[in-house]
Amino acid sequence: MTPAVTARLSPRDRILVALGVLVVIALCLLLSPSNQLEKTYHWVRDEPGIFLKSGSASLSGASREALFAALRQVKDPEIGVNIVDLGLVYSASFDSGTVKMVMTLTSPTCPYSAQLIEGAKKALFSGPSVKEVELKLTFEPPWNVNMISPEVREKFFYMKSSPGNG
Repeated sequence: MTPAVTARLSPRDRILVALGVLVVIALCLLLSPSNQLEKTYHWVRDEPGIFLKSGSASLSGASREALFAALRQVKDPEIGVNIVDLGLVYSASFDSGTVKMVMTLTSPTCPYSAQLIEGAKKALFSGPSVKEVELKLTFEPPWNVNMISPEVREKFFYMKSSPGNG
């Protein structure tokens, strides 16, 4: 509202307008993806195999290293860095055919959240011994650039001058 319009409003109407604005803001916050700060996905293998593209690493063992190797095949489409080195994977474990994973996104409103979650699902189901995947999406602690692996952080943030780069 313009100042001329608000000047003509009675004090009661000004309070009603202010309350209306607060209600709209509250609804936007409640309906936005950032309100869903924690969500758990659960998938059960219902077909013989869900595998990564040919030529990609597959999940052949149950170790933490094997899980992280498979998850390194999932790249953030905007940045081009895998979700492990980007620091989005907080934990991953395998027990009795079930993978449990906790991950985050760079932001609660990440436009690539569906792609990253689907990529993690496919990567984790890339081994024949995986029967179930439980993926917990959380924003605690919130992601920050310090979670990026030191090698990738150095590449992106501390590029050293090389011949031809000035």
